[in-house]
Parts: sequence; structure tokens; C-alpha cells
Amino acid sequence: MNRNINLEQSGISILEVIIGMFLLAVISLSLARSIATAFQNYKNTQITAAMRNFAHNRLELYAAINPQSMDDSSHDDTENNLTISYISSNVTFNRITDVIVNSDDSRTIEVSVTCNHPKFNKTITEQTTFSRW
Repeated sequence: MNRNINLEQSGISILEVIIGMFLLAVISLSLARSIATAFQNYKNTQITAAMRNFAHNRLELYAAINPQSMDDSSHDDTENNLTISYISSNVTFNRITDVIVNSDDSRTIEVSVTCNHPKFNKTITEQTTFSRW
């Protein structure tokens, strides 16, 4: 039994292993960065949605009030350190409500919500006008 073994073709070279590991590292790093960016976008969207919910909830509350009973300062309100249970407790919000009496006796309600977290420091403002009843 005579076997011819070609030693030049048996197994993988160290160079091929190093190149494979380098490619795997580059792919892993780019994938990790994509996952981190996706998570950041998810948190940003979650906080923006919470801020809009705070504003809309206040506008809905004021929609049930007779606009003639509101004047420029009677329903103005500032609330600090509001939280939502599904968002981390270190993210708090401030909500400022301002009632503006227009010349036609309609009332414009403006609600500004600010996020107090350093990474997500932003403010949104929602506004609507209620005509006389």
C-alpha cells in the first residue's frame, strides 16, 4: 500500500486563519455598532412617544372644559418630574400648560413637554384651539 501524501495541501495555513479571524472581527464590530444605533433609536422613539402622550393627555383633559371658563392664567399649569412606568426611572419630564384667550373668545391651549435626561434633552410643543361653546 503506497500512499502519496501531498504535504503542501493538507490543512489550513496560519495566514488563512488570521484573515478569517480579521474578517469575523470586522463583521462583528459593524454588527455591534448597528445594534447599538438601533437601541438608541428605539429609546429616542420611546421617549418622544411618551412626551407626545403627556401633551395629548393634557389637551384631552382641557377639551372637556368649557372654553368660556378658562382665562389667561386660571388653567396655566407646570408639572415637574413626571415619570412613566415603562421608561427608566431616571428619565423624568416637565409639562407646562398655557391657556391663551384669543380675540374671538376662543382658547388656544399650548402644552410643552421637556425630557430632563441629558442624552434625550429635547422639548416638544402641542397646541390646539377650542372655539366658544
